Amino acid sequence: MSDVFHRQTRIDPPVAVRGEGLYIVDAQGRRYLDASGGAAVSCVGHGHPAVVAAIREQAEALAYSHTSFFTSRPAEELGARLVADSPAGLSRAYFTSGGSKRALHAAVKREAMARGLLVYRMGGTIDGERGDHVLLAPPFTVAESDLATITERLGEAVDAAIAAAP
Repeated sequence: MSDVFHRQTRIDPPVAVRGEGLYIVDAQGRRYLDASGGAAVSCVGHGHPAVVAAIREQAEALAYSHTSFFTSRPAEELGARLVADSPAGLSRAYFTSGGSKRALHAAVKREAMARGLLVYRMGGTIDGERGDHVLLAPPFTVAESDLATITERLGEAVDAAIAAAP
């Protein structure tokens, strides 16, 4: 019995030990076509030498830096490449972990910032699925008379983001 609470509770999943291109290999040597997708895997497969070398090189230089405080050469290079290949009018890249919820968060953030507010999410996603809320940042004290304006601007931002959603 596993100590991990797996997504599928009625089965004991096989133990994946390595990936080979399009396949995952379990502890008994069985190969499974990996059609599940995931971050980068759906695009490049498992164990591609060029990808492994790039990951190793970046991990040796810098494994992670929070985007609220830093940028990095790879982020700037990717942003420049994405913007260069984008349609006219798209002038910046905004990196998220993926999914439509992140797209909505990005849209709300863009619209709020256009209205003079700086916002960021606190855990989870903006839809409230995991008890999220939007926090005004940086933390500051506002006069009670400012609350109506801030609330109105944030409401406008959410409305605009939802209206622009496909």
